[in-house]
Amino acid sequence: MHVKKIMASVISAFMLASSCTSYALAANDDKPVERHTVTFVDFNGNELKSFSLLPDEKITYDWFDEKSLSSHIDTYTERIFSSWDRTPQNTEEDITIKALYKTAAISLESAPKKTVYYKRSGRINTKGLKVYITINTQTPQKDKDGNYIIDKRIIDISASCQCSPSDLSDIFSSSDTGTVSISPAGQDKIICSYNISCCDYLGDANDNGKVDAVDASIVLSAYAAASASKNYVYTDEFIQRADTDKNKMVDARDASRILMYYAMTSVNNSYDWDNIDEFF
Repeated sequence: MHVKKIMASVISAFMLASSCTSYALAANDDKPVERHTVTFVDFNGNELKSFSLLPDEKITYDWFDEKSLSSHIDTYTERIFSSWDRTPQNTEEDITIKALYKTAAISLESAPKKTVYYKRSGRINTKGLKVYITINTQTPQKDKDGNYIIDKRIIDISASCQCSPSDLSDIFSSSDTGTVSISPAGQDKIICSYNISCCDYLGDANDNGKVDAVDASIVLSAYAAASASKNYVYTDEFIQRADTDKNKMVDARDASRILMYYAMTSVNNSYDWDNIDEFF
């Protein structure tokens, strides 16, 4: 009987202990687990995605598609994702991580200077063309006012721009005028369009298809005749051919320019009327 009482006491004690342990566990399970909220926002502060993570849990960035934030602000300006303003590896507190951007803007400073050509073949001359790409990149660093500091770079892309058409023969095959369009390399965005004209008859006073000493002599004779008589009038076509310096007059200077042009092109046929200007 004594033994039975002892066993009963042991069993009762065990049951009580078990009950207390279960209560402790239950009480522990009811305790809220600490978590941190990690929020990702776009360039304007709008939420992209948020995560609820345990303390010191790894923050993942592989969910993000950079292209999702790419956009065209206008025809010549594109904005893309550059970086996050911070990149912690693990959670320590609630945190907001902001996307920073990079913009690339194409701008035209000046169009090609040459708009009048004296031949119907050859390449378009783009001398004077100035096209730039301005890249502004937000950096994680901030200025005294709390704004992200912008890193600015300007790149000259003039030399890589493409002309359409690129050859004079494609423009002047059936006309004395045409339009040239210029685009940055690899793009179909036209950054510049301008008109050009052909004046391959300049200096050819007798309209025989070539410029030589005879043309210089004709111009000089016409100038002498006009100087001697007020009744001598140049025709419009003659002025177009003989007025080589484009000052709306035909005089001895034009005759000298024609003679120089003939002499220089006899030595080097790459010379043009633009090259003659350096001698006058």
